[in-house]
Amino acid sequence: MANKNNHIQNLEQQLQQNPSQPITVNGWNEWGRHVLAELIRLNDNIDKIEVDIRKIDTKIATLEVKSGVWGLIGGLIPIIIFLFFQTM
Repeated sequence: MANKNNHIQNLEQQLQQNPSQPITVNGWNEWGRHVLAELIRLNDNIDKIEVDIRKIDTKIATLEVKSGVWGLIGGLIPIIIFLFFQTM
Protein backbone atom coordinates (compact mmCIF):
# COMPACT_ATOMS: atom_id res chain seq x y z
CA MET A 1 0.00 0.00 0.00
CA ALA A 2 2.82 2.40 0.87
CA ASN A 3 4.51 1.61 -2.45
CA LYS A 4 1.32 2.54 -4.33
CA ASN A 5 1.03 5.79 -2.39
CA ASN A 6 4.65 6.65 -3.23
CA HIS A 7 3.96 5.99 -6.90
CA ILE A 8 0.89 8.23 -6.80
CA GLN A 9 2.86 10.96 -5.04
CA ASN A 10 5.61 10.76 -7.67
CA LEU A 11 3.08 11.10 -10.48
CA GLU A 12 1.39 13.98 -8.65
CA GLN A 13 4.74 15.77 -8.35
CA GLN A 14 5.39 15.22 -12.03
CA LEU A 15 1.96 16.69 -12.81
CA GLN A 16 2.58 19.74 -10.62
CA GLN A 17 6.08 20.41 -12.00
CA ASN A 18 5.08 20.22 -15.66
CA PRO A 19 1.33 20.82 -15.98
CA SER A 20 1.46 21.33 -19.75
CA GLN A 21 3.61 18.28 -20.47
CA PRO A 22 1.77 14.96 -20.71
CA ILE A 23 2.66 12.27 -18.22
CA THR A 24 4.26 9.28 -19.91
CA VAL A 25 3.83 5.92 -18.21
CA ASN A 26 4.23 2.85 -20.43
CA GLY A 27 3.31 4.81 -23.55
CA TRP A 28 -0.17 6.07 -22.72
CA ASN A 29 -0.18 9.70 -21.85
CA GLU A 30 -3.54 10.97 -23.06
CA TRP A 31 -5.48 9.47 -20.16
CA GLY A 32 -2.63 9.67 -17.68
CA ARG A 33 -3.73 13.04 -16.34
CA HIS A 34 -7.33 11.93 -15.86
CA VAL A 35 -6.35 8.70 -14.17
CA LEU A 36 -3.89 10.49 -11.91
CA ALA A 37 -6.48 13.07 -10.87
CA GLU A 38 -8.94 10.29 -10.07
CA LEU A 39 -6.32 8.34 -8.09
CA ILE A 40 -5.51 11.43 -6.06
CA ARG A 41 -9.19 12.06 -5.38
CA LEU A 42 -9.80 8.45 -4.36
CA ASN A 43 -6.69 8.44 -2.17
CA ASP A 44 -7.94 11.54 -0.35
CA ASN A 45 -11.35 9.92 0.11
CA ILE A 46 -9.78 6.78 1.54
CA ASP A 47 -7.78 8.86 4.01
CA LYS A 48 -10.98 10.59 5.15
CA ILE A 49 -12.75 7.26 5.52
CA GLU A 50 -9.89 5.89 7.63
CA VAL A 51 -10.16 8.89 9.96
CA ASP A 52 -13.91 8.35 10.26
CA ILE A 53 -13.39 4.65 11.03
CA ARG A 54 -10.94 5.53 13.83
CA LYS A 55 -13.53 7.92 15.30
CA ILE A 56 -16.21 5.22 15.14
CA ASP A 57 -13.86 2.71 16.82
CA THR A 58 -13.30 5.18 19.65
CA LYS A 59 -17.03 5.75 20.08
CA ILE A 60 -17.70 2.00 20.12
CA ALA A 61 -15.05 1.47 22.79
CA THR A 62 -16.60 4.25 24.88
CA LEU A 63 -20.05 2.67 24.56
CA GLU A 64 -18.65 -0.73 25.57
CA VAL A 65 -17.20 0.75 28.75
CA LYS A 66 -20.41 2.62 29.55
CA SER A 67 -22.51 -0.49 29.02
CA GLY A 68 -20.20 -2.46 31.30
CA VAL A 69 -20.55 0.15 34.04
CA TRP A 70 -24.34 0.22 33.70
CA GLY A 71 -24.40 -3.58 33.74
CA LEU A 72 -22.40 -3.58 36.95
CA ILE A 73 -24.75 -1.04 38.53
CA GLY A 74 -27.78 -3.03 37.35
CA GLY A 75 -26.33 -6.22 38.81
CA LEU A 76 -25.57 -4.59 42.15
CA ILE A 77 -29.09 -3.22 42.69
CA PRO A 78 -30.72 -6.61 43.47
CA ILE A 79 -27.78 -7.56 45.70
CA ILE A 80 -28.08 -4.30 47.66
CA ILE A 81 -31.85 -4.80 48.03
CA PHE A 82 -31.31 -8.39 49.15
CA LEU A 83 -28.69 -7.35 51.72
CA PHE A 84 -30.94 -4.53 52.97
CA PHE A 85 -33.82 -6.92 53.65
CA GLN A 86 -31.48 -9.50 55.24
CA THR A 87 -30.43 -7.00 57.89
CA MET A 88 -34.02 -6.18 58.85
